[in-house]
Amino acid sequence: VYLLYNDILKNAKDADVVMTKDMQKTVRETYTYSDLTLNGTSISEYTIVYTRSNTKAEKVVAASLAEKIKNISGIILTVTDDKSHEPSGREIQIGDTNRISDALITERNSSDYSNEHSYIGVYDSGIWISGSSNIILNCALDSFMSMINPTDGVGEISISSAVTKKHTALSLKVLNYNVRYDLETNERDPLGVIDTICAEAPDVFGAIEVTDQWKELFDSSLGQEYTCVTGKKNKTGDGGEYCAIFYKTDEFDLISQGTKWFSKTPDRQSLYSGAKHYMTFNYAELCHKESGVRFMFVTAHFEPYRTSSTDPNQIVNPKADDVRIAQAKQLKAFIEAQEIPVVLVGDFNDSPNAKSIKELISGQVVSYAMDIAKEQVGKGGTLISGDYKTRGSAVYDYVFVTANKISVARYEIIDNKVGDTYPSDHLPVSANISVYQ
Repeated sequence: VYLLYNDILKNAKDADVVMTKDMQKTVRETYTYSDLTLNGTSISEYTIVYTRSNTKAEKVVAASLAEKIKNISGIILTVTDDKSHEPSGREIQIGDTNRISDALITERNSSDYSNEHSYIGVYDSGIWISGSSNIILNCALDSFMSMINPTDGVGEISISSAVTKKHTALSLKVLNYNVRYDLETNERDPLGVIDTICAEAPDVFGAIEVTDQWKELFDSSLGQEYTCVTGKKNKTGDGGEYCAIFYKTDEFDLISQGTKWFSKTPDRQSLYSGAKHYMTFNYAELCHKESGVRFMFVTAHFEPYRTSSTDPNQIVNPKADDVRIAQAKQLKAFIEAQEIPVVLVGDFNDSPNAKSIKELISGQVVSYAMDIAKEQVGKGGTLISGDYKTRGSAVYDYVFVTANKISVARYEIIDNKVGDTYPSDHLPVSANISVYQ
């Protein structure tokens, strides 16, 4: 308070008003737009109203719209449900609120509107954003924001008639597999990893603990069917592993890629205080060639409990839990900053009830794909014993999605034991998903 008074308020002369009680705007260095108008009126005059029934997570969509508007203009809109707030002035309706008349619903339903369409309607002094599900409502929100036309620093949205838009759903199979770094062993057949991947035929998959030797094996076995985005190794030297991403070459174009270290300095080799391993996540933005649907695929590896994965007298790292929580926060922030749907896979070295996993899926963005899948196959642990013969009960391997744009039809933990031996010390997990745009 002292610094605010002495550095800002005391030095602001009468003509230099910093803020008044009537202002409805945050202030920071720059915004994309100095103002945002909707049909000729500043959007600050509008209230966002969602239906209290909230059957399609309308409340979350309404809050997301308010956040997007604040981020580009600084304008803070009131968000309320349709029973707590009497109709007044200009409103943006999210879902079938009690403001929406039968005539408006009939008008919407008589258009090309269906379960695959979003609808942005116009009534009196208001706007109505409608969709058949949470995912379609979020697609409608993107359509609404895409209508902004920049003019002399002001963002203008003009909607004179209803807009119905069909949203493309891209069906994909994704997979995650920790392949175990050590190829120089007679206890397992690593070609079983390759056989599993070929049998599952995922469109995109993540591979954890990929060494240079593993990369050579993948290249020779998979040929040109898949393109590999290795990213950067978690550490320099002869060791080091990739959180690799493989995608079907004929299906996708690579738009961008990158690697981040789990640390406070993520753009260089570094680690959190208390960590014993350099751990990374690798990301690739992909565009489906036929449909044009874009999404980001992320492969991650969290801090293990042990200080060494090669020492037979492995010592438990007492700070591993705190490190993984920090890694989860960093990864969640990265995903929440993306404007496109995200698929996240990896070995998180923690169980579904652990604090790090709960942190990752806290909020409204990241969801555990198994939790929202219509069909679940092969429940149980994903860890395999050191002799590659026994399946444990712990789950460390996951697929996560941003559920506001991705639905999950099927989730499977794949028990790929051949004879009495598994090909890795982890089981692969897969998900059949639909990505909407």
